[in-house]
Amino acid sequence: MIGKIIDVSGTPRRLTLHRGFMVVAENDHELGRVALDDIAGLIVDSHGCMISTQIMAALADSGIPVVICGNHHTPAGVFWPVVAHHAQTARMAGQLSASKALNNAIWCRIIREKIRQQAACLDRTGSDGGKSLRALIAKVRPNDPTNIEAQAAARYWRFLFGDDFRRERNADGINGMLNYGYGVLRAAVARGIVATGLNHTVGIHHRSGVTVGARRRHAGTVPANERRNRVVDGA
Repeated sequence: MIGKIIDVSGTPRRLTLHRGFMVVAENDHELGRVALDDIAGLIVDSHGCMISTQIMAALADSGIPVVICGNHHTPAGVFWPVVAHHAQTARMAGQLSASKALNNAIWCRIIREKIRQQAACLDRTGSDGGKSLRALIAKVRPNDPTNIEAQAAARYWRFLFGDDFRRERNADGINGMLNYGYGVLRAAVARGIVATGLNHTVGIHHRSGVTVGARRRHAGTVPANERRNRVVDGA
């Protein structure tokens, strides 16, 4: 179990240290334990969880980041060791200094896999739309300039829910259930990203208020004459 992300959730838990092991308990009943040497990151998604300063210090000494989740199960804060772990520093620096070409290539892979999974979902429902979606995968290019993602989504929803269905964020019914599902998935992905030493607010495609200057200054690579506000792809 070397290098695993440990996710502590459920009813209020208690985390303590015992002879190099993190012990997870509910009240006075031990639920399990894991060696600190086997932990790459800890996610605490248990409201009311009690964590001893002893285990927090031990996690810090081992270079293990601790993610504390809020009411919506998304990261509310991250506890980092005072002396940053070399792997965490390298990962975040690499993330912030990633080139546009690399981000475009990553986005291409994500969209292709998204369409591939949409097709697989249609197959499981007995729909014959999977073939139609798979035909679009090879058309996705870096950064998806022709927006194949949207074309695949339009076909996907039509095959899945019928011609009258419209995907709307603020609608009830099926849309409301989809929004809930997206929320659960987004929280899980964000927790995993943060626990590996990356910043889940630094995106690779969609725009936000993050600037080139802010990203490079954080990575320590921006010259003084380039510190200007240019909106780039963010979370």
